[in-house]
Amino acid sequence: MNKLYQPLTRTIVQQIRIYNALKPQGTEPLLCLEREAPMELRQFPRFPVHCPIVFYRDDTRAEGTMVDVSMSGCGVESTARLAQGNYGVLLLHLPEHDPPVQVDVAVVRWAREQRCGLQFLRMRPEEKERFHRFIGTFDRKPSP
Repeated sequence: MNKLYQPLTRTIVQQIRIYNALKPQGTEPLLCLEREAPMELRQFPRFPVHCPIVFYRDDTRAEGTMVDVSMSGCGVESTARLAQGNYGVLLLHLPEHDPPVQVDVAVVRWAREQRCGLQFLRMRPEEKERFHRFIGTFDRKPSP
């Protein structure tokens, strides 16, 4: 995107989010900024796992269990209520990886009851390399 338009785009997106948050109940949002991608359009295969995670948002800490993982995100079960559109830092406590792998920016793409889907938006190169080594340990048969 042209650097000239980036600040303008950020301002418009912020204004849309404010409008959507303050709109009268029962009215349609001005624009849906975050939406769940259809399951059949996944870019990367996902694999079943069972690993602890911690999601930090502002001063809030949410613990959960990663139940599936792909190169771009993961499914999480948690008693903490994570809302669609929440951004935060994610720590992945992967087997044989100490300290935890850190995702600097993750976003909640969808949330239903005690489950949610997180997308990894930014990781430092050394963290990405550790994460890729972990993903490389899976047989290439994805979970359904």
